[in-house]
Amino acid sequence: MYVIKHIPADFVVNEVTDIEFKPGKFFCYWLNKDDYTTLAAIKVIAKENNLSFTDFSFAGNKDRRAITRQLISVKNHKLKKTKFDKISLEFAGTLDHPVSLGMLKGNEFIIIMRNISKLPDFKEEFVNLFGEQRFSENNAEIGRAIVKSDFKKATELLKLDVDASNYVAALTTMPKKILSLYIHAFQSFLWNNAVELFIQDSPEYNPYTEMPIVGFASEDLDKYTQEGIKQVDISPRDFIINALPDLSSEGTFRDVWAKSHNLKVGKLEDDECYKGKKKLKIEFFLRKGSYATEFIRQNL
Repeated sequence: MYVIKHIPADFVVNEVTDIEFKPGKFFCYWLNKDDYTTLAAIKVIAKENNLSFTDFSFAGNKDRRAITRQLISVKNHKLKKTKFDKISLEFAGTLDHPVSLGMLKGNEFIIIMRNISKLPDFKEEFVNLFGEQRFSENNAEIGRAIVKSDFKKATELLKLDVDASNYVAALTTMPKKILSLYIHAFQSFLWNNAVELFIQDSPEYNPYTEMPIVGFASEDLDKYTQEGIKQVDISPRDFIINALPDLSSEGTFRDVWAKSHNLKVGKLEDDECYKGKKKLKIEFFLRKGSYATEFIRQNL
């Protein structure tokens, strides 16, 4: 079985954006981190600068077991402390709006694959599934509990210390950005399941195929998505979360297929970490929202 992320240096991610900086109250920094999730790194930065986590914005949550570089912004504050253990920040400029997903073009990857025996036959096209890091341990299950208004279960899964009558209040102590990740993880779970059913019937690459990420505005769902939400007893209207309205999700669409760009495949070399096996360096670019882990998994 191939291995990636054996050490953080095996998985390097550099965010690509074409932002033009301008005068504004949002101070932007290139965040370099090693073996931290984006959320965990920002919590450290916020704490050490006596700021709130909610003062920060970013385009995407980068892998933990990796060395990554991405743009973040902080509202109304130029950071006093910018260097920490395995985290550093470089001032980039200012904007009149926060950094967000729409500003991201994609990511460049430099990856060392280990514990392999032969050179894979890479195909540029792959199914645009959400990667395993989207789900972590219980992310989708927490999201489903919130969507189904089972707030007691959500707090139990999150291991929150809560009075029996204040489950919603306990959830509101968490940043909206983090709670939203759980909703998105559940939507991603539903989308993956539907797409895997679809691909069984339509396995040929088609760059124009989309399928819905289910939300409260989703209508005229295809049979694959209908089957997926039926299996987990969900309806689109469940994504109207009256008790936590900021978490309500309208839904959108996502391309079924993705494609790698500027693919460079190195030569097989002896793997110093796995005796008798080979390692391989690959480099490529993916547009925002696509997962390098899926590109690799589907090519092996």
